[in-house]
Amino acid sequence: VTVQRLSEKLTDGSVAPGLDPYGDDDAIGALNTAFVADGYFVDIADGAVLEKPVELQNLQAGGQSHVRLLARVGAGAKAIVVERQAGEGSEGDEALVSSVSQLVVGDGAEVTWLIVQEQPDTATHLAQFKAHIGKDAKLTLFVMNAGGKLVRQEVVVRTTGEGADFKLRGINLLAGDTHTDTTMVLDHA
Repeated sequence: VTVQRLSEKLTDGSVAPGLDPYGDDDAIGALNTAFVADGYFVDIADGAVLEKPVELQNLQAGGQSHVRLLARVGAGAKAIVVERQAGEGSEGDEALVSSVSQLVVGDGAEVTWLIVQEQPDTATHLAQFKAHIGKDAKLTLFVMNAGGKLVRQEVVVRTTGEGADFKLRGINLLAGDTHTDTTMVLDHA
């Protein structure tokens, strides 16, 4: 498993083409692309079988945070990834978080990806999960939203080969005047 800071790859320009939003109506992707300064690039080699989960954390305290997670799980690999989005805030501290995760699942790979979002009740959290799933690959996505004032989770999945399998599971733990919505687009390419 290779994990690199995205800021290193942004500096040398090697990930620039992968940061483009998905069309003119991709507001979250466009916002994130305009302001992204850091995140992670994760590469799991072909055939690797991870015995422990990989955990990626984005922690912030007020203000704005724009992060991007890029991940590739190679052909035949098996992995569990935990993406944790959390913040701290006190009364009156507003926050705006845009988070875009892009995943490529190689042919025959099996991935479980868990998103745990725990923002303070004054935060706006705009998130997007984009995945390409290869032939005979399996992806299970679990999303838990447990915070924030306004939370939007977009899931965009493209199956690129026969036998690709995708499952979406989730839970929204709401309180007070929290507004949370999840949208999904599934493209059978």
